[in-house]
Amino acid sequence: MSSNMELKNNINDEEQQRIRKLGLFAEKGLETYPSISQQYTTVADYLKNNKTWLKSNKTIKMAGRIRSIRLQGGSCFLQFTDHTGALQAFVRKDRLGEESYQLFKNGLDAGDIVEFVGNAFVTKTKEPTILVKKFKLLSKALLPIPDDYYGLKDPDIRFRR
Repeated sequence: MSSNMELKNNINDEEQQRIRKLGLFAEKGLETYPSISQQYTTVADYLKNNKTWLKSNKTIKMAGRIRSIRLQGGSCFLQFTDHTGALQAFVRKDRLGEESYQLFKNGLDAGDIVEFVGNAFVTKTKEPTILVKKFKLLSKALLPIPDDYYGLKDPDIRFRR
């Protein structure tokens, strides 16, 4: 019992927040670490065939790690990456639905791996984007991603992780 208490006291605030956010998905009855995901399109394929996707208006399914999230009222822009590159996603409350948007807004962090379903979209600044109509959490990052600028300085931690 004391080791359980020690563990609870050693977890930093950010990790506690992320564990709480993971609980939001479990409360909704959603699988928090699903064993399967079907990614049909990679970021590189999407960028290569962006004009075709725009004309066809077909549904696209992609997955990747969230790098940054920018909330703007009832919408949200985020950057995500997969093994082939980086892409922007655009999430709107009216397209996703109130309940799903609140879960998205309050439950996801940078570092989480998420599956997106949506359509090809180009922003006013001509940035290729996926307009999300559905999302699924594939893996919750309980620790923050090391900063690109600072990274992992301690060689012992760097080699062990």
